[in-house]
Amino acid sequence: MLPAEILAFFPHDRVRVGQDQLLLDVQRACAEKKILIAHAPTGLGKTASALAIAAKEALEKNKKGCCSAAPIPSEAHEDGRR
Repeated sequence: MLPAEILAFFPHDRVRVGQDQLLLDVQRACAEKKILIAHAPTGLGKTASALAIAAKEALEKNKKGCCSAAPIPSEAHEDGRR
């Protein structure tokens, strides 16, 4: 079960299978000031999970910032385009 302080920042009504572990992994990486590379299928909620933890951490530490995320179509990766 995820802590309520994480769920308060998650933008969806419920956490699906796989998202729970991803949220915990992102939280641990932030706490340990480490980089997390999440290789997961489209639609798992990588962006939502990362931004939920980032918002939680920013508010707890009275930090200001701006986050932006844009998906790169998988076919761009396959032929080397960026």
